[in-house]
Amino acid sequence: MDDSGLAVFAGRLSSDRKGGFASVRTVFDAQDFSGYDSFKVRLKGDGRRYDFRVRNSADADGLVYGCGFDTEAGDWQEVDLPFSELHPLAGGREDEDVGDAPFDSSSVIQICFLVAEQQKGNFNLQIDWIKAVKA
Repeated sequence: MDDSGLAVFAGRLSSDRKGGFASVRTVFDAQDFSGYDSFKVRLKGDGRRYDFRVRNSADADGLVYGCGFDTEAGDWQEVDLPFSELHPLAGGREDEDVGDAPFDSSSVIQICFLVAEQQKGNFNLQIDWIKAVKA
């Protein structure tokens, strides 16, 4: 968090040593979002594509649900991330073996932001807030 109270996810991506991605996450006690339809995030990006991910389990190798979103360089925006667009991933990637299990919004314990896809160079994502909202 910076002095203004914003969460800042920033760094430099390199493909050295099989890199090319970075992530930041927060883990908390299980939260029940079953009365909601989506997450909404107020953020300022750098024009890159980021992924938003959530987990129902503390197992780092377990199932994670995610979807991507694009940012507009230097502009504050509110990004809607509908639960219906959160797809199951295994090892961070879509996998046929995972199936199409729907996201369980009744027990969320982790939220994560990720930048990948070999987007080399500096990145900067500022997050003002994350809310669960109804449609």
